[in-house]
Amino acid sequence: MSLFIRKPIEQLMSQTNDSKGLKRTLGPGNLIALGIGAIIGAGLFVRTAAAAGEAAGPGVVISVYNRRHRLRICWIVLCRVCRDDSHFG
Repeated sequence: MSLFIRKPIEQLMSQTNDSKGLKRTLGPGNLIALGIGAIIGAGLFVRTAAAAGEAAGPGVVISVYNRRHRLRICWIVLCRVCRDDSHFG
């Protein structure tokens, strides 16, 4: 199974309840959590840039690369967990 599998748009449109468009699945709680995560994530990247601007050195590049690699691993794990429907009843 691949992480980059996509459903055809025709299949998505056939699964909708009405003919107006795709079904909405994100509720208010999901959108609030998404917004909070975006704000925190942006703040972390801004602080890293500020620290790099004040005291730049070769360690800054290495730390940014390591963080990006760890985030990529977390994203892959999260996608695999969310894709498995058995976790959500």
